[in-house]
Amino acid sequence: MPRNGWLVSTLILLAACDGVPTSGGERLPQAEISTHKVNFGDVNWGETVLQDVTISNSGGLPLGVSSIALGTEEMEGNFILSLGGAVECGDDASATTEDPADEEGESEDTGTSTDAETEADAVSTQSVITIGPDCSYTFQVGINPISVGKIVGSINIETATDDAESPNYYRDPDRFRDTVVLEGLAEQGEPNIVVSPRTLDFGFPYPGEPVTKYIEVHNVGSGDLTLENPILDDDCDERFEFDFARLTDGTVLEARTSTLLSVIYTPTTGSNAECEMTLTSDDVDKPSSRVSIRGHKGTNPLCTPPTIEVISPAPGHIHGTLDDLVLELRAFDAEQPATSLHCSVTSAFQEEAEELADCTPYSQSGHTVVSIPASSLMEGTDTILIEVQDDCGFESFAATSVVYRSTYPPSDDDGDGFSDTVITNPDCDDDDPLVYPLATEIFDGKDNDCDGEIDENTEGMDDDGDGFSEVDGDCNDVDDTMYPGAPELQDTKDNDCNGTVDDNTGLYDDDGDGFAETDNDCNDNNSEISPAAIEYCGDGIDNNCNGLMDQRDGCTPIDTGPIILGGIQMEATALGKGESTIMTIDVYDADGDELTFSWQEDIALTEQGHNGFDSIATQTVTWTAPSNLPSGSQGEIYTVYVIVNDGNGHEVRTLTNITVYPDPVLQTVDAPRVASGCSTIPTNKQDITGFAWVLPMLLAAVGYRRRQE
Repeated sequence: MPRNGWLVSTLILLAACDGVPTSGGERLPQAEISTHKVNFGDVNWGETVLQDVTISNSGGLPLGVSSIALGTEEMEGNFILSLGGAVECGDDASATTEDPADEEGESEDTGTSTDAETEADAVSTQSVITIGPDCSYTFQVGINPISVGKIVGSINIETATDDAESPNYYRDPDRFRDTVVLEGLAEQGEPNIVVSPRTLDFGFPYPGEPVTKYIEVHNVGSGDLTLENPILDDDCDERFEFDFARLTDGTVLEARTSTLLSVIYTPTTGSNAECEMTLTSDDVDKPSSRVSIRGHKGTNPLCTPPTIEVISPAPGHIHGTLDDLVLELRAFDAEQPATSLHCSVTSAFQEEAEELADCTPYSQSGHTVVSIPASSLMEGTDTILIEVQDDCGFESFAATSVVYRSTYPPSDDDGDGFSDTVITNPDCDDDDPLVYPLATEIFDGKDNDCDGEIDENTEGMDDDGDGFSEVDGDCNDVDDTMYPGAPELQDTKDNDCNGTVDDNTGLYDDDGDGFAETDNDCNDNNSEISPAAIEYCGDGIDNNCNGLMDQRDGCTPIDTGPIILGGIQMEATALGKGESTIMTIDVYDADGDELTFSWQEDIALTEQGHNGFDSIATQTVTWTAPSNLPSGSQGEIYTVYVIVNDGNGHEVRTLTNITVYPDPVLQTVDAPRVASGCSTIPTNKQDITGFAWVLPMLLAAVGYRRRQE
């Protein structure tokens, strides 16, 4: 039976007659490969790693190795071959080469790729390496990754018989070609800094309350990252404090690790605070990264206006004593304590008068009692104005009317202290005590303050002229860039009033991958593209936003079809009729998809009703040669195929030839050769048609001894 071992063959066996020793029992060459899989393990991107592969001859006649070549349509660009050195034997080591010229005298191109730095004595890929009995030849295969992730390939080794009249070497009789599978895992091997966030916004904390936030420095590469001391711009606001303990000069971040830099912001007022910081490292693509730090920048998107309510006195109060006028008020703000609001009391009609009192609440409830000295009051009717302001700059107003050391004017029908019959400051609705000059405007469809406008500065009026009021959904009716459906601007405001600040702008992480455009996200509409993403091959996209794409950046393949490594590998490539051999394929699919297999054989066999496969849908199959050959045939070449699908529309296929003889394959020569007609036997060709008539003559004359079962 055929000996064990993986092999793939497209050639046939016939040993040339000339040069066969006349001594009996000479075994034909037997090619033995030291390994059928070379695993380089983890290799840094750009690094070169070499391993040895040895071809030995355990037969009794010289072995001719016609080709050592990298497989094609695999990942061969990541591998190199170094074919140098001599054949080593016990006492006598020598390497000989010959051009395997065809009948026209042209040299056969084996297509083997070699390293540019191959030794000067390397054997040419267009030369035959002759390995004597019990000798070996060692060559080197190397990996030099141009991409990252898993890398696969193969080496195809072919043997041949000398075409000369007196052969100097012979092929392996039943293993014309052998395969070595190559694999390795390439890593980038370079540091890659990612700083997050690139804009550190403290928002709008209350004055005096320190807030701590962190800047995270990532090394998403596979090599060590060396950092330098961070640099702050000269105009950095003193309200920011930095802890650089983890980022001193020379700090090393190992691959895929990170560290934190803490920043403390202690606001003293609601004014804007800003700082710019530069982080420097040995990242080749991005040696420096800028981080913007700010607090109280722009308008607080969460701010709503405060409210102020006059509990007492009611409008039209008569204060006829010299005691202080007491106001009872209640203030409220949803975003800050009432005690942090600014509140003041003024007179509407005393143009020269200063602030009458400070009405800032002294209680978290917002309740406060304010005393106004009688000496500050104006005799007659006055409107007392109360104004409250929050840290966002929003203002609200309230008012009440007071009659001091006087009585209601004539014709004051509603008792608010104002009459509709006077020329100066007339009451525009003397039937409503909430309507009088400079009263608080409320949303009631009336001109409460008698200024000729209705409901201005209330939730029902479009105060900023953008076409929307608070009732219509305007989230800031004093800013005409903020209203429902407005274009979102990069201004730290919720321009479109959807509850999200700066969405769809460079300041907002629109795709939720943790990076905004200001954080170096080069496509903020795709969560698979960011500074921390993996660079994938073949998609034409700079996945990790470092300015390089695909193979230029060392990449991982995606959505690719399966790769068949080394073609169909067979236990034997030449059989006697009725004999069997094992066939398999080594397949790599970067996506990890489930693969399906479909084996087929020569149409000449299927037309005869032959099916030599024990299974047509598995990765490894056993194929049995037909028991009967065509009448008069001394050998036939059949073709077998396999088709591989990954379920995503990708299909690859490969084929090879297998030779079937009427009898088991010959392994030895044990009688003198017969010279007549021997030089006409083709020994290094793809096709046996045209020489089948020679085989009976050769078998009778040469007397080959068949290999023992």
